[in-house]
This record gives sequence, C-alpha cells and structure tokens, in this order.
Amino acid sequence: MSEERKLILQMVADGKITADEAEKLLQALEETERQVESTATEQVQRDAAEPHDFRFQDLGRIIERTVSESLRGLDDTLRDLEVNLDRKLNDPSRQRLFSSIEESVRRSAERAVERAHRMEERAAHAAERASRRAEEISRRAAERAAEHRARFQLMQHGNHPHGMPKTTMYKMGVVIDRVQVERNITLVEQAQPGDHFVLDNRVGDLKVEYYDGDTIQVSVRQQVWGEDEADANARADLTQVKLLRTGPNDVTVVVERPTISAVGVVVIKDTRHDFTVRLPHHVHLDASARVGDIVLMGGDKVGVWRLSTKVGDVDVKVGRDAEFTYELTALNGRVHTELSGPIQGENREQIKRGEMLTGRVGEGGGGRLEVTAKTGNIRVIH
Repeated sequence: MSEERKLILQMVADGKITADEAEKLLQALEETERQVESTATEQVQRDAAEPHDFRFQDLGRIIERTVSESLRGLDDTLRDLEVNLDRKLNDPSRQRLFSSIEESVRRSAERAVERAHRMEERAAHAAERASRRAEEISRRAAERAAEHRARFQLMQHGNHPHGMPKTTMYKMGVVIDRVQVERNITLVEQAQPGDHFVLDNRVGDLKVEYYDGDTIQVSVRQQVWGEDEADANARADLTQVKLLRTGPNDVTVVVERPTISAVGVVVIKDTRHDFTVRLPHHVHLDASARVGDIVLMGGDKVGVWRLSTKVGDVDVKVGRDAEFTYELTALNGRVHTELSGPIQGENREQIKRGEMLTGRVGEGGGGRLEVTAKTGNIRVIH
C-alpha cells in the first residue's frame, strides 16, 4: 500500500474526512497513477524510433514531467477537500452546536454546585437540629435528676413532732413521712509518689482542688433520708464513708450503705454525698458521678485525670502554664474550651447527639485529661 493511501485511511480514522471523501481521494489517486503509467508508456513507444542516445537522455525528464502533470490534479483535489473541511469546521450551524454543548455543560456544572450548596445547607440544618435536640435532652435529664433529688428533700409543712420539717410521699397506699439528717465528715490520708485517687459518687456533686501539700483531704457533706428522725439517724449511722488504700498506689473513697428490703411495698431510701477533695499535684485522679456535677481546679501541673458523669456537667480549670493532651467527649451536650496556650492538632467531631474534642496544649508535658459526659456539657478553661 502506498504512503498516499495510508495517509487517506489515517485521515478517515482520525475523523478528519468522511468515507465518501476518502473514496473520492482514492479514485483520484488511482486515476493519477493510471495517467502516469499510460503517459509514460506512450512516450516510451514514441521514442522507440528515436536514436538510442536521445531516448536515454530525455527519458528521466519525460517521466518527471508526466508525473508532475498528474500530481497537479491530485493537489487540486486535496485543496478542494481542505476547503470543504474548513467550511465544515466554520459552519455556523456546527458552531451553534458547539456553543449549545458548552452551554449545556456550564448549566450542568452550575446545577451540581447548587445541589452541593443545598446539601451543605441541609447538613448544617441537621447539625443545628441535633444540637438543639441534645440541649433539650440534657435539660430534661437535668430536670429529671433534680426531681429525683427533690423527691428525697423535705418540703416545709409546719412543725414535725421531732422538730424537723417533713414531706409525705404516697407509695402503694402507704404514707411515708420523710425527714433528713445531715452530717459532715472529714477524711485524711498521707499521699505517696505515684498515688491514684479513685472516687465513684452515686448522687451528689464533686469538687477537686489541687494544692501544694502531701496529704489527701476529703470533706463530705452527707444527707440521709428516713421515715422519721430516728430512722434517718439510724441510716446515717449505717452509711459509712471511708478513705482506704486499696492498692500500693490506689487511694479509694468507699461508701457503705445499708440494704433495705420490703415485701408488698416499695421502700424508697436514699443518700446524697457532696465531696470536696484536696489533692497534692503528684496524685492522679479517676472520679465519676452518676448524678451530679464535677468541678476540677487544677494547677500548672497536670497529671493523669479521668472524669466522667452520667447526668451532670464537668468544669475544669488549669493554670496558664499547664501542658497536656486532652480528649473531651459529650455524648449529649457541648464541649467548650478557653485555652490561652498554644493549641496543636485540635480536632472536633460530631458524635451521636454531642461532640468530641481532642488536642494538645503546648508540648503535652506528660499530662492527660480525659472527660466523658453522657448527658451534660464540658468546659475546660485557663
């Protein structure tokens, strides 16, 4: 196959010319080749009678002239084809088609951008609704906890025979007089290097303060309810708060409560303990409250602090020179920080109906703060 035929077929493959136009080019090429061959043959026959020297002298020029004349026809055909191609490319209808395609692509891109904006707005609205829902759940849970505590607090209804206020609770047709007694307890334990203070409070608030000292100091405000004063005092005597060394480096607050059983009725007895704890800076902390708030007043030295509540808020205040890593998780609430030190690698994630915040203050310094609030808010400030 000649180079010209290959070129024509390649133009068809590239979409530059149609099959009909290629057929015309091939026919023109074949016609040119036939003309070249026929003219060269006739010329050779005419020159056969010429002298030997003349034939060989002009044969090259004769062939060159014949080929040139034949190729001019092919050049004309190619020029016509080029004109047709230019006309097709510059055809206004095709330009309108290209413009229409371009406009369609542009509109599709704009619609995609609009859809992305709408999706972003819907996501923002959903996050806002989830946040409001979390706040509402937290508020209702706090109200239920307050109602729960209020059920065991006295309401003023005149003078009680024992000189104490009372409230009446009806349960399964049984009237129960409720009275409260309050006691204050102080516990002290010598701290050792590497000690770990552990406290799990059922109902009540917890305040922890770090100080420059060498003893673990625990103050307890204990409230106990009973059917009458004698019952309340008896229960207070049986409700013991102890500070025990439960391991080589574990100092644990243990609350022992009496067991009450009844047949045919539901007997509601409860106690509340509000703790105020002072810890040396080198003592680590692991504290939890089922119903109650936790307040931690730390210094510039942060150890390993783990705090958790089921229903309640957690507030932590540290010194401005404190360096530590933190992981703050509010499953149904908000996380708020006001830290003036250099914050590194901070990341906030939405989880369930709350959020989780992780990061590092300064270089970390070996300190670790972990806070989890199931229903409640978390705040960490300098």
